[in-house]
Amino acid sequence: MDLLRNVPAEIGASSTEAESHAPVFVRDAASEDDPLLAQDFRAYALLYGCSPRRVRVATTEFEALGDSAFYPDPVRGTRSNAAALYPFPRRFRTRRRFREYLVKLGFALDAEGRGSTVPLPETFRKGVFALTGRLPVWMPRLQTMNVLRGGIRGWAVSVADGWLPAMVPPIALIRVLRLLPESVSIPPPFAPGILAHDVSLHGFAMHRVRPEELSQVFDGQLPFARRWRQYRLSLWFESTLTREAWDVWNQVERPEAFDEMFAKKIPSLARSFVEEVLGNR
Repeated sequence: MDLLRNVPAEIGASSTEAESHAPVFVRDAASEDDPLLAQDFRAYALLYGCSPRRVRVATTEFEALGDSAFYPDPVRGTRSNAAALYPFPRRFRTRRRFREYLVKLGFALDAEGRGSTVPLPETFRKGVFALTGRLPVWMPRLQTMNVLRGGIRGWAVSVADGWLPAMVPPIALIRVLRLLPESVSIPPPFAPGILAHDVSLHGFAMHRVRPEELSQVFDGQLPFARRWRQYRLSLWFESTLTREAWDVWNQVERPEAFDEMFAKKIPSLARSFVEEVLGNR
């Protein structure tokens, strides 16, 4: 939960871009037959006392290429949300070009600047392709949680295969979790609403990363054979890689500038991958 602690605060607003208002609208969208999303919404409502909604994000000039999911804050008196959301840099809330960029991807920020409204996987795919001309290296995917076979091993293998898995817990598990005292923390892997966390934190942070850049980092050495290496891969992805991407987002004056600035981090990321993941090989 503290992976962004060491990310430098964003640099002062030096851009001369007028911070004109471009109102962002979030309207309810027609429900579609998506059993996993419906199950996640139901589990979230049971655990947190409020109901997520399928929505469409838009401005007066355009709208996202698909639907998004809005996850409200837990109502007062219920347990804290295990799927932590981090605030976006201030420029994403105050500058028109950044707000519109988020809308084109299907994001909308709440009053604290957190991505509580996130694109559904297909919307994310379409938005990234429309803005960059290529598909995201890591594609979000809702997956049914297998309580007995879940854990870091399966998650790390999915990440290595190019997926960003958001696990949907079974309703039976949520009913058990509701019996726990509110003072008991629920581990994020077992809580509903992880889609909002994964897409707003990891998905957005790395949506402009290029496949060839990752090839230079991994050098064909993604670890599968040993469990401890898969565990290291998950820690490296969650901390070092995500933190370095957000370091760039905290500095760029326009979204497209991410590409060149992130490319400069590839040598150091390659070294960290060898040191933190491969270890002694």
